[in-house]
Parts: sequence; structure tokens; C-alpha cells
Amino acid sequence: MIWPFQKCSVIDVTPVTYKLVMNAMSVEKVGFMLPVVLTIGAKLNDDKSILKYAKLLSMHPRCSKLKELLRGLIEGKTHLLAAFWTMKNIFKNSEDFNVAVFDMVQTELKPFGLLIYHSNILQLADTVSGDDYFKYLGEKVKMEAANQVEIDVAEAKMMGEIGSKEKQRMALQKAAKIDVETKVTEAQMEGQGQKEQIKV
Repeated sequence: MIWPFQKCSVIDVTPVTYKLVMNAMSVEKVGFMLPVVLTIGAKLNDDKSILKYAKLLSMHPRCSKLKELLRGLIEGKTHLLAAFWTMKNIFKNSEDFNVAVFDMVQTELKPFGLLIYHSNILQLADTVSGDDYFKYLGEKVKMEAANQVEIDVAEAKMMGEIGSKEKQRMALQKAAKIDVETKVTEAQMEGQGQKEQIKV
């Protein structure tokens, strides 16, 4: 409800998607391109958060200023986080890195009543065209996977051959046991037959 002499403003609470491609550096001081996509907006299910967001908008009435502020915050926190991770961990544990970026940026956005609705880290790339770190790392991962598949296939073949030989051995043992039992039975029957002849 608006009372007489009160001023009313409509606030746009539509989430905004920020697509950033940053030059980041790992703990080993290896530079790389880090593309990050974050969808950020007001936390709508909390009145206090909406008030914080309204105050933020009143301090930055031009939307572009707010976007610059948020871009700077995202870039700063993402750069800081990347500086504590090894290239190998960033590449192999990209989901964990994405969660870490989400958590770190969300902590900074909370005082402004903002919420990250979606975050994603896209394909990492080398900063310089001559630097082929990610290309070679990707090839290494593919080769390791191919080698593991070859090992798995060889193990499966070996287990199949062992199983086949085991079944053959069991069949031969069973046949030998039956042969022995047959001979014992035949011998017993012959012995019975001879006893019968002696009695007569």
C-alpha cells in the first residue's frame, strides 16, 4: 500500500546471466582462460534479502554500474580461488572447482540480498595459442582412459578363458569320478556273481 506523499519504485528482480572469460593463474603460475557463467538475482523468498537488494539498487541506480560491481566481485573471487588450485585439480575436478567458485561468490553476494541461481564453468583453454597445456592434458586423459579399457578387456578375456578351463577341468573330474564309480560297481557285481556261483 502506498500512502500519500510516499515515493514508490518498481524493482526489477529478473535474474541476470553474467558470462565472463577471465585470464586466471593456477598455484603453479600457469595462465589459462577461465570461462564462467553465473545467473544471479534477488533472493525472492526472503523479505530481508529483497530489502538489501533494493538498497543496493538505490546506491547504483544505473543497471550498468551494478553489473560492473558484480562482474568485479565475480572476477576477483574466481581469480583468488584459482590461485590456490593446481592445474591438474582444476582440470580433473572441475565439478568441485565449480562448487568452490559458487560457494565463494555466493558468500560475497549474500549481504546484498543476491542469490546465484545457476553457475557453470565452461571448457578451460590455454591463454596463448602456443601454450598447449590443456590440449596435452586432454590427450593424456584420453590415452589413460583408452589404456584402462584395454586392460579391462584383457582382464575380461583372461577371466573368460579361466572360467572355460575351469569348466573343462570340472567336467573331466566328474567324468573320471563316474568312471571310477562304474568300475567299482562292476567289480562289486562281478564279486556278487562269483559268490552266487560258489553257493550253488
